[in-house]
Amino acid sequence: MRPIKLLWLPFSLFLGVNANALTLQESVVEVLNTNPLVQERLKNYRATQQDLTVSESGYYPKL
Repeated sequence: MRPIKLLWLPFSLFLGVNANALTLQESVVEVLNTNPLVQERLKNYRATQQDLTVSESGYYPKL
């Protein structure tokens, strides 16, 4: 019985390793949602895209 317990111990240590592991996609989403620098740059990008749309609107036909 003792050798079985000794064999079970190393395997049981690896069972909990993946319980808290994040995938690459989850990590990227977490960073994009929580990093203030990324949030600031994303807002600046969206504002620039909006400004570009407004500035190009004069070239489109008007009804």
